[in-house]
Amino acid sequence: MAQKTRATVDKFYERVGAGDIDGVIDLLAEDFHWEIPGDSETVPWLGRRNTPEAVKEFFAHMGDLVDREAFDIDRVVVDGQDAVVLGRAAVTVRATGKLMDTLFAAHFVVEEDVAVGVPTWPHDDTPVETRQNGRDFECYTR
Repeated sequence: MAQKTRATVDKFYERVGAGDIDGVIDLLAEDFHWEIPGDSETVPWLGRRNTPEAVKEFFAHMGDLVDREAFDIDRVVVDGQDAVVLGRAAVTVRATGKLMDTLFAAHFVVEEDVAVGVPTWPHDDTPVETRQNGRDFECYTR
């Protein structure tokens, strides 16, 4: 089981890196859970997503609002159907020019080659400045 879990997680990140969002969605179970904690009204790429359309919206927000500076996977720990991915993501928010550099942990639960539990990023207390509806906001994503 651990080999299938690792292979599914590897495919997930390969498809993300290639911009193959439909391929990412193909790896998700019908009842998947995807959440990046934070105020999604202030920072649109945060929040809970549980439909393919919502996942596409996540990637659209990321593509429209930020420039990726770094995305590094430091470690993948697999135990049966569970995998935890540890890494670092850094993006520049286009509206403000501010860098958001954060460590992340993503928990995957893989059943029958599809992920039912996917990214949850516990962010640090670094303020994120963004622009929404013509106004500047500063928020904390934890």
